Amino acid sequence: MQAASAKARRNLAVGLGFLAPNIAGFLVFTMIPLAFSLVLAFSNWDLKLHNMFKDEPIRFIGFENFARLITQPEFWRYLGNTLFFMMIVPFSIAGSLILALLLTRDLRGGHRGLFAFLLGGAVMASCCVLLAAMGAGASAMGILLAGMACGILVLGVAGASTFYRTLFFLPHFCSGVATFILWKKLYSPHAGPINQALAPVLDVVGRAINAAPRPVVQANLWLCLAAMGVVTLFALRRVAAMHRDGEVGWAAAILPHVFLALPWLMAFRWAWGASGAARGAGVSPGAFYVFAALAAFGALALFVAQAARFARGQDYRCAASNGAGGALMFALAMMVAQLIALGLGIVFFRLPAMAAAGLQPPDWIVDYDWANPSLMFMALWGAIGSNNMLLYIAGLSNVPQELY
Repeated sequence: MQAASAKARRNLAVGLGFLAPNIAGFLVFTMIPLAFSLVLAFSNWDLKLHNMFKDEPIRFIGFENFARLITQPEFWRYLGNTLFFMMIVPFSIAGSLILALLLTRDLRGGHRGLFAFLLGGAVMASCCVLLAAMGAGASAMGILLAGMACGILVLGVAGASTFYRTLFFLPHFCSGVATFILWKKLYSPHAGPINQALAPVLDVVGRAINAAPRPVVQANLWLCLAAMGVVTLFALRRVAAMHRDGEVGWAAAILPHVFLALPWLMAFRWAWGASGAARGAGVSPGAFYVFAALAAFGALALFVAQAARFARGQDYRCAASNGAGGALMFALAMMVAQLIALGLGIVFFRLPAMAAAGLQPPDWIVDYDWANPSLMFMALWGAIGSNNMLLYIAGLSNVPQELY
């Protein structure tokens, strides 16, 4: 027994020895700075007062720093930017899973006719794209990118999934500077290939919107509000089912409901602010008040129904904090869907006025409103083909074929 105990201690020491560099790096660069920052957050520490040249004592001040922080207007703008960039997490996870599902399918084995059809279709589509690019008066950069995209399509079909796996993982190796230079060229407002491809499309869309009656186009706002309600109802029913089945505790369900309520608060705030702007411009604000009322009462009805579902109790008991991570990730994904529906509704409402002045491609990173989405697209491009895709491919490749 003593020999076995000594061997176990020796194995533990060897294991800790191999893990020591990683543990030391985590403590020095992550854990200790995090604990130090947490202590400083509740003190009056200031680099101008507490340094080697001044003997000013550090005092504990409780939540005074946080109270002063939330009263600053810039804080809410920075918080909004942070929440916006958090939307990339569910998008990157879903995109990585979709890529992994596509890259684990073998198009050649047992499907030679399908493979030949796909290869011929890829060649035909590439020829059409290149002919269209040459005839549209695109720049040399646009034609080059179109040719690269066509080459990727043809080589990907011919080389099966191995080519695409290598290609999609390449952005993960690119340095941040190289990635920024590439996307800066793509986002160029005047010579960028993205805007050159968007300009003729927006011209056609603008003419179609100008020809359509304004109320018909703006009616899509109500459809988007209905879609937002459907997404919210589905999310609430799913969280309630998880709570009833014992997958999520009552405390773990609080934060997901907060995230699901945020888009409705944003919808109400937009409608209320737009009604004031409409009144100042001499436009009847009635439709905005109706939209604000529907957003408020619709959300209230959904959450009252949710409270009634929770009041029925659980079929299987669980801890109050059980399932917090899964419920939160699900709520974040549903919140993204809500925000997409709300954003599309606002775009539809503003389209007639935008089309009257002429739809123009955005200025991307040089425009205040488009800078955040531009950076988000760039980060998403690098995140979809990252390690998450490889992990999903490894997992899907090990699933026995009989289960499929």
